[in-house]
Amino acid sequence: CINNFTSLRELKVSNCSAGISFPEEGFPTNLTSLQISKAPRIYTSLVEWGLNRLTSLQELEISGEGCSSVKSFPEEGIGMTLPPSLTSICIRDFENLEFIGCPLLDERCSRGKGREWSKIAHIPYVRLITNVMPRELD
Repeated sequence: CINNFTSLRELKVSNCSAGISFPEEGFPTNLTSLQISKAPRIYTSLVEWGLNRLTSLQELEISGEGCSSVKSFPEEGIGMTLPPSLTSICIRDFENLEFIGCPLLDERCSRGKGREWSKIAHIPYVRLITNVMPRELD
């Protein structure tokens, strides 16, 4: 069981083409850094990560390299809430990732005028959607 690794502070999962199952109890709560890259099938299990339970997590890096089909992460819920201890988050190399309902991100990354635009100007397709209206049910 991964929770028995009480000294584990960093975990890196990379170059993993197989699906990954996480233990029900999630990662050890003393984990301070989590990096996931080149693991195309891992994002279907994202809610299972239990990020909200990682009360010591300071750094989270998720790379979409090799994951061109990923367009979004599950909506925030019990398993997707980020811990308040988080000081750095890096989400990179997702070819088709869309950000929805992030007004601060939209302001800072506004094409040509946002103060962070120069950092993302090289990305061929950037779509930030801030005004989200619920779909009408048929």
